[in-house]
Amino acid sequence: MNPYTLVTHPNDVLSTKTNDVKIFDERLRALVFDMKDIMIQNQGIGLAANQIGVSERVAIVESDTMINPVIMFKGKAVHCMEEGCLSLPGKRYLVLRPVSVTVRYQGVDGKSRIETAHGLRARIIQHEIDHLNGTCICDKGVEI
Repeated sequence: MNPYTLVTHPNDVLSTKTNDVKIFDERLRALVFDMKDIMIQNQGIGLAANQIGVSERVAIVESDTMINPVIMFKGKAVHCMEEGCLSLPGKRYLVLRPVSVTVRYQGVDGKSRIETAHGLRARIIQHEIDHLNGTCICDKGVEI
């Protein structure tokens, strides 16, 4: 049984910057497992820990885990696209974002990684990092 449920907007945990993860242990692996489960059950493609009420810098992007992610570089090309969010059920927003980003993060093993992503994956990464920084798409997009 998953101990977490989705948090919907408005909720203070969604508008507060999350804390860095410092301990990479079984509790963290269990959190990641539960996050992936919730994301899949709700047909999502990304999920940030604060969307389930946990104020830690953990994000799921597609099936990958990003802990303490930081965007190091944003490409100059931008694209406006419709986005939805599990914390804003039934709502859609047009959001302008860079088409490519380079992100540094840690895996559940604590090892540092760097990834350059393009297109939809870059958009998901930015969306989830926005959550971790206390920003929702309703804060930066136009509702449609």
